[in-house]
Amino acid sequence: MSKSPLFYTSLSLAIILGLVIGGYIFGEWRVPTQPPPGGNVDLSVFSSDWIKSGNDIYYDKGNVGIGTSTPSYPLEIGNQLRVWGQLISKVASGTAPFVIDSPTLVNNLNADTVDGYNAADLLGGGGGGGAVSITSITTPCTITGGSGYFTTSDICPNYGPERFIWNESGLSDSDSDGCPESANIPGFCIVRGPNGWIEPKYNQQVIVDLRASPLSSCGPSTNVILTWSTINASSCTASGGWSGTKATSGTETITNLTNTTSFTLSCTGSQKQPGEATVVFTKIGTCSEIVLYRSQNPIAGSNLKIRSTVDSYCDLETALGCQINRAFISLTSEDEIRDMPANYGVPTILPIYSVSRDGTLKLILASNWTSILSGSINNMLSSATINTTPYAWWAMSTYQGVLNLDNCITGTRGYGYYGNAQSLGQTWMAQNNAACTNQYWVLCLCVR
Repeated sequence: MSKSPLFYTSLSLAIILGLVIGGYIFGEWRVPTQPPPGGNVDLSVFSSDWIKSGNDIYYDKGNVGIGTSTPSYPLEIGNQLRVWGQLISKVASGTAPFVIDSPTLVNNLNADTVDGYNAADLLGGGGGGGAVSITSITTPCTITGGSGYFTTSDICPNYGPERFIWNESGLSDSDSDGCPESANIPGFCIVRGPNGWIEPKYNQQVIVDLRASPLSSCGPSTNVILTWSTINASSCTASGGWSGTKATSGTETITNLTNTTSFTLSCTGSQKQPGEATVVFTKIGTCSEIVLYRSQNPIAGSNLKIRSTVDSYCDLETALGCQINRAFISLTSEDEIRDMPANYGVPTILPIYSVSRDGTLKLILASNWTSILSGSINNMLSSATINTTPYAWWAMSTYQGVLNLDNCITGTRGYGYYGNAQSLGQTWMAQNNAACTNQYWVLCLCVR
């Protein structure tokens, strides 16, 4: 039977198709230039950059992105990642195995179960189901709305872990960081129950204020008055230059100090952080007397504002051998003539003299510091200290050495109090007020 032309045409097409298919099956593999219809994998990635080793295939030329064209990590996924098995971290000790890198708050990690706890039990560390409420810095920090794992810094960031006690039992503090924990979660504090709580071990600290007067002296022996007060203290103990149990506030005189001595007061209070204070009395050498002398030139009262500047007008420090050299004037309520022993270590028991500018003439003014502030002196200043007129000198003080309301520093009237160098009574230091534009002498106190 003869074959029709259509038969031979069909046979030729079959042979050609077979050769094509056979070439793909048995011939050399060619990388497709287009993805298969409807596919979601670009086959061009399987190039020479991927290395096959046994049954493994890997890529070590850079970062791989899935769902992102700009990967910043070795493997970066631009959408969800689902894992049916475990996620295993092999980071070094001390490195967090899991980090939430989110620009916004992560409210719920949505963990179904973590060592017996539900997602609602997770607190702190960037997000959790329970709410954290800090009532205030001096009251217990309260956790409401759940239980869970957290560190002390998550709940009360203003307290260190050593300042906490916990309402938990049966847990250990294996690393001594101040919070109980289970053996399998070291370093994290655990609270169980719907309303767990922690509270500071020390709601307040004991505050100790200890002062000495004077703080220094050049006298052969000095009586030092210690004054102290405390807050939240129930008992105090002295050490250093004094000893024994002390009241929580008081005053005590230490007699005949001849050397530099430190005094410490340590106090405790119930459930309070202990407090301590130390003050040092400094012995700066020996001295025999206090002398007053006048400045070289008169000065306007409006220029008497800064202690260091006013002290610079006292120019005979070297010539007179002064160990302490200060302007004898009241400048502020904290820097008065009366308080010069406490502020500058001026001895209170030495005699006080007046000397001339050349230091040759010396007259007794008072037997000690108390006497010079009593309202009278033994000799007029003008006899030795001020030998020109007028006989006024800026004191800015009452006769007791207290800053007067009329002064050129803190006063508002533009007046300042001056003393009369020709007086033996109270007006020797507090004569009257004068305009701050006036120029009067400044007296200088020298301890030598």
